[in-house]
Amino acid sequence: MTGLLVTALVTIVVHNTAGVPDAELMTAKTEVERLLATAGVTVAWADMADAAGFSIHLMLRRQPHRGGSTSSVALGTTTGEDHAHGGLSFVFYERILGFAHAHHRPVASIMALAIAHEVGHVLLPAPAHTATGLMRAEWGEDDLRHLEVGAAPFHETRPTRLNKRRKESCSTRKAE
Repeated sequence: MTGLLVTALVTIVVHNTAGVPDAELMTAKTEVERLLATAGVTVAWADMADAAGFSIHLMLRRQPHRGGSTSSVALGTTTGEDHAHGGLSFVFYERILGFAHAHHRPVASIMALAIAHEVGHVLLPAPAHTATGLMRAEWGEDDLRHLEVGAAPFHETRPTRLNKRRKESCSTRKAE
């Protein structure tokens, strides 16, 4: 990618209602930072009291609410379509546990992928799903292998759109 790169700072507020163990959550946070850094996004983790401006609220839940519109295999979901001021994302811990065990992967790694995927839904214009990479709707064994070896997590056509979104977000925050 050529031209001026804009680095975005995204604040993520974690609400751990699922009781994810601290060590597992810290490992997942580190991996989320690595995944998003490849797209020029810097993550700041905040407590509820510290969150201001553009932020993403991340709810770690054991399971989705009954009767919700989430697919039966989704590891998470993000609400709404207008994310001009941030967003609200949910990640489902029990589904992550099952997926991680079924694919023989560390739980923290799968949690990091799920969190980064949901953050992608806030940062990218709809529809954010792609045929490959982190933003694929459902991951298979090949997807996991590619993401593990450091392949760019975002689909090739996404960085330009992500940069545009970051520029808009940065100019919005500067005006405040």
